[in-house]
Amino acid sequence: MRVFILIVSFLGLLILQFSCGNFETDESLAERSCGGCHLAPTPDMLDKATWEESILPRMGAWLGVESKEILIKDMAGNSSYGRNGAEDLIPVKPMISEAKWEKIKRYYIDNSPQILKAESQPKLFKDLEDLFEIEPISMDMAFQGASNTLIHFDAKSNRIYVGRRNGRLMVYDGGFNKIDSSMFTSSPADLTVKDNGDVEVLLTGEIRPNNEPLGVLEKWQSNGQKKSLVHGLFRPVNFLEYDFNGDGLQDYVICNFGFHVGKLSWYKALPNGDFEEKLLLPLAGAIQVKIEDYDQDGLMDIIALFSQGNESVFGFKNLGKGQFKPDQWIQLPPVYGTTAFEWFDFDNDGNKDIVIANGDNADYSLIEKPYHGVRLFKNEGNFNFKEVKFVPLKGAAGLELADFDLDGKMDLAVIANFAAFKESPQRGFVVLKNLGNFEFEPFLSAKTDSGRYLVFEQGDFDQDGDVDILLGSHLVPLMVEREQLQKWAKGGVDLILLKNRAK
Repeated sequence: MRVFILIVSFLGLLILQFSCGNFETDESLAERSCGGCHLAPTPDMLDKATWEESILPRMGAWLGVESKEILIKDMAGNSSYGRNGAEDLIPVKPMISEAKWEKIKRYYIDNSPQILKAESQPKLFKDLEDLFEIEPISMDMAFQGASNTLIHFDAKSNRIYVGRRNGRLMVYDGGFNKIDSSMFTSSPADLTVKDNGDVEVLLTGEIRPNNEPLGVLEKWQSNGQKKSLVHGLFRPVNFLEYDFNGDGLQDYVICNFGFHVGKLSWYKALPNGDFEEKLLLPLAGAIQVKIEDYDQDGLMDIIALFSQGNESVFGFKNLGKGQFKPDQWIQLPPVYGTTAFEWFDFDNDGNKDIVIANGDNADYSLIEKPYHGVRLFKNEGNFNFKEVKFVPLKGAAGLELADFDLDGKMDLAVIANFAAFKESPQRGFVVLKNLGNFEFEPFLSAKTDSGRYLVFEQGDFDQDGDVDILLGSHLVPLMVEREQLQKWAKGGVDLILLKNRAK
């Protein structure tokens, strides 16, 4: 869910803080009332039917003026989270008068388009096969249809780790010969390989939207045994390891993406092997983190991307002794569906810029959106970011940054999980060649139209000195024709290897 989530505490208490005084216009009323916990959307961001039938009923419930049953159904779903827990998140009293709520509804309905037009972009492009040899791969799947949730390449061992939705983690060599596999309790979302051969695997608990703390960070030891490291996580999706407090023990920062309940926390390692949680920000939607000393004071800081309503990039300044101070660098509207980010100095001015992918459509507005794509924000100094480039791409879901053509400039690879499935090429995968000055040239091919890509990874898989790409398909019946889904399943393509032609 990407819209109208008014959550500021993972403990199950919803606190709404905004003023509802007298406003001169319906627009200002909507902006103040709907912008209390996220950037207020404008009417033109969604079509009239989506506002009226899906979004406004939920918005009204969050404001306490519409039936809360729709939110309880959203929260509980197939989960056992329970009605009591769900009700704790919903205001028990109206947060706005009925008259003002009617004005807000009329503002969105009267000023929204009948149809939101989203043309397939890019229209002009070069052939991806000029850069890569495209090789579809069918794995030894024990179930029908690709369902990849993780791809990780360990360059040191030249091993490829592929996680499945059913909890299976497969290990392959560089030639895609199976070396090992193990069954976990839920879908693998992220992993890291230790120097001793142990593999730390982040498990979602339940991949479907839910508010249950079922996620686990687990160690798959080289002797085959498994050990739980951190448990009680809310649908976690990404983690990194670092000794944040300088005590010689490796800590973790984990994105508890969650649903309505979520957070970003770091977990302090204790001498007895346990971990103590240290909360960084109690917001659902933490989706990606990076660790870097961005202010160059000798202490490693944290950069985090949030989606799930409060679409933002935060910097967490390390104050020392395990303390961090959050600073919101970028904020986007809640319907943008933020999915991934990269942090790199594109214009060589000494300040690292931010590129963000927007394209998640698995929410309550299942329509194609013209503002989905890739956005590049220039760092103008002091972590003030200005959007300087937008590349439209339906359903943009992930980013990889590398100098694919070896010309000295960093290029972008982008997957799209909600691509233009009715067209050819579908634009489910695009390489954006960096031309300099924040300009990019797209490369794509219909030969990648054999899957729906949720995950991908870069690496020198064939060990020839350039950067290859591995795409992982995950077939779900959402915003795609049944015939196309059946065609994908019948084709049996699980992965696509793009072998770089640069060398």
